[in-house]
Amino acid sequence: MIADKRNGFTMVRLIAASLVIITHTYVVLGLDHGDIFERNGLIGFSKIGVDAFFVISGYLVTLSMLRGQSLFTFFTNRVARIFPGLFVSVLVTLLVLGLFAPSYSEYIAQAETWQYLRNGLLFDLHPFIPGVFTDNAVQVVNGCLWTLPLEVLCYVGVMVLAWSRSFNWRFILLAMLVMLTLHLHDAFMRDSYIFTVSKLFLNELGYLFLYGALLAHLKDKVYMSWFITVPAIAVIIWSFFNNGGDWHFSAGFYLVLWPYCLISICVLAKKMSFLNKFDYSYGIYVYGFVIQQMLASVFPSLTDVYVFTILSLVLSGFAGAASWHFVEKPALDMKKRYFSTVGPKVMA
Repeated sequence: MIADKRNGFTMVRLIAASLVIITHTYVVLGLDHGDIFERNGLIGFSKIGVDAFFVISGYLVTLSMLRGQSLFTFFTNRVARIFPGLFVSVLVTLLVLGLFAPSYSEYIAQAETWQYLRNGLLFDLHPFIPGVFTDNAVQVVNGCLWTLPLEVLCYVGVMVLAWSRSFNWRFILLAMLVMLTLHLHDAFMRDSYIFTVSKLFLNELGYLFLYGALLAHLKDKVYMSWFITVPAIAVIIWSFFNNGGDWHFSAGFYLVLWPYCLISICVLAKKMSFLNKFDYSYGIYVYGFVIQQMLASVFPSLTDVYVFTILSLVLSGFAGAASWHFVEKPALDMKKRYFSTVGPKVMA
């Protein structure tokens, strides 16, 4: 399927990044109610967006592994895709946000400021910078970085399974069933952590990542069609409005059906392939929250949700484009130049 470059993977990732920004508008503005989906008993836009990233990532990185990619090549691909854009975003954020501090010189001089650079290591996240966004509804500098350690752990899991010769659809399906059961039986609480990683989110997002991996393993056996996808989405929506107040009911339908629907949309949306050369989604994701925080700080009277969201999307789009053209793509090109491999590759 993905061998055909006519697909909608980039389109869906751009939509996913935009959905995260829409929900974060309500967070940054300090509004008690969530986005329109949340207010009507559905899953919030940001969750749909984050879930989409994990399903698609699982699908694409598995396809690249199944094409005989070595563990070293897999590792360098993942490093080149995640860390250059992350490092630059963390550094740019730190330097620019000094303009929002009472004194730039004092901001740069204090040791606590430079602790923010540790976010580039992913597993030692520092959500705050002293003196920045103190008058905002929330003081967190970037509320999106928490998902990146989870994705890196998923990559590590793929490498371990591939090394142990266990990266096959049967093992993946078994692991998924265990993880789904744990999730639906509330095995992990939101405040339960292993090191700095939430067990709840690692289990749920890991399940979605593996679902994408499963579909990649079975891509020649799983039939993708709008005649299946559209009714499946309708069933998911129905489940949320008929769960009797029990989230487990609707979550079951969502977690079982939505990943299939998502990959199906990506595969079938061939007319959107013109976007594939411009994958701005990662940059939009890592800069979006910071940009929204800056907007809220500079324009405290800007409380119109729609205007704030549109401005956030436009500015984040510019940031995502800059990140792609000046950081991410050059890093990927450099990786190809110095760590070239034989055979086709799938960028994820």
